[in-house]
Amino acid sequence: MYLISLIIASSATTVLSENVDVRHTHDIKVSNITEQFSKSSANTPALMHGVDLGVSLPNWEDYLISEKLDGIRAYWDGEYFWSRTGTAIPVPDSFKEDLPNQPLDGELWMGRGTLGSISGLLQRNDLQHPDWQKVRFGVFDLPMSNLTFQDRYARLRNLIPDNSTNVFLIGQFHATSQIHSNRFFETIIENRGEGAMLHHKRSFYTPGRTSHLLKMKPEDTTTGKVIGYKPGTGKYEGKLGSLLIEDTAGRQYYVGSGLSDRQRDNPPPLGTVIEIEHTGYTSNGLPRFPRFLSY
Repeated sequence: MYLISLIIASSATTVLSENVDVRHTHDIKVSNITEQFSKSSANTPALMHGVDLGVSLPNWEDYLISEKLDGIRAYWDGEYFWSRTGTAIPVPDSFKEDLPNQPLDGELWMGRGTLGSISGLLQRNDLQHPDWQKVRFGVFDLPMSNLTFQDRYARLRNLIPDNSTNVFLIGQFHATSQIHSNRFFETIIENRGEGAMLHHKRSFYTPGRTSHLLKMKPEDTTTGKVIGYKPGTGKYEGKLGSLLIEDTAGRQYYVGSGLSDRQRDNPPPLGTVIEIEHTGYTSNGLPRFPRFLSY
């Protein structure tokens, strides 16, 4: 049994009113989409930053559902890849061969359960490394577009080649009911996937937080012992940045998300066992996206 978390994500969206004929949405001009997108910064698009939606559920028939890849979010501007923070991501020249000269939103991915591997490959910054043969760019959206999501997806189906070894279009399926969507989600989790995404069919790609792009992710908890501290930087300079945690098998990792300002000023003492929320485990047995809960 999995506890499903529905999370508001930012990457897309103003939704059309219900009386708009979606067959003619390609004729509708949405003002300032390009202008709003460019304001985020020269190379940094507005990407997902989820917040828990609690028990609220969408009208399932209004959504398309797809697998949520556990890779590295990447924005292709038609010439280069950029991270969600606007850092350039170098890739081999051959990796770009099948990519169009227009922006795409997606993830650099090596397969289910390989987040640690793709992260390590990018940090290594070795464009000759053989692991680049395993990397593919999974595309899920067309950011610089005035079309609704269902029309953007149709456009992407014509844009992304079917036989490419470097890029693929993430499949979208009609979410006909909550039961159907939960089965889709559970099948992904059982096969070591990260979760699922729900896109509102009539939503536009605009920067900002929205309830028309939802994440379905499992939630789990574990415990670990505090064995050290990492100083904060930026707005947390002079405070605790993250806790160094050791699990019962001796594996060590940092936890910084979820800490309040008060806890950063007065962190749990060394030796304290804390409770940690996460979304499953990496191939190395470490919690994925760990978040401090309590102690």
